Amino acid sequence: MQIAFVDSSSHPESILTTGRALACWNKHWPGRSRNWNRLTRCKPILEKLYQAQTLSQQESHQLFSAVVRGELKPEQLAAALVSMKIRGEHPNEIAGAATALLENAAPFPRPDYLFADIVGTGGDGSNSINISTASAFVAAACGLKVAKHGNRSVSSKSGSSDLLGGIRY
Repeated sequence: MQIAFVDSSSHPESILTTGRALACWNKHWPGRSRNWNRLTRCKPILEKLYQAQTLSQQESHQLFSAVVRGELKPEQLAAALVSMKIRGEHPNEIAGAATALLENAAPFPRPDYLFADIVGTGGDGSNSINISTASAFVAAACGLKVAKHGNRSVSSKSGSSDLLGGIRY
């Protein structure tokens, strides 16, 4: 069986990731830099969030570009995400975040063979079981090469990372 596992925080519920895991994620983010001097550019944006105001797409892009580059202190990142979560995310903020992530994405090597990608619903609050990870093993046992990605548990007892870590995979 061949399964590649990538521990990622790609779901909206990932804002609830614990501080330790968030610091770990940020520590290993490719190309990150700890240039705290650039924080002044984000201060007006952070102030808007603290006052429950909606960001423009450009402001959101600037904020999430700083996040990806590791230019926010963990406390500021947590405060910004919680501020957005409490008042509710808006489409222009999501669009700005998406463009920032795409612009700052590092290329991921694509294998030269056919493979399937499996991800679960994670954090959907539907009280479902983690079937996507089991599905990855079934597909791999049938001869398909599988790329499985997921996250730690947020809304259930175990996410893909928890399950695969538990079986030491």
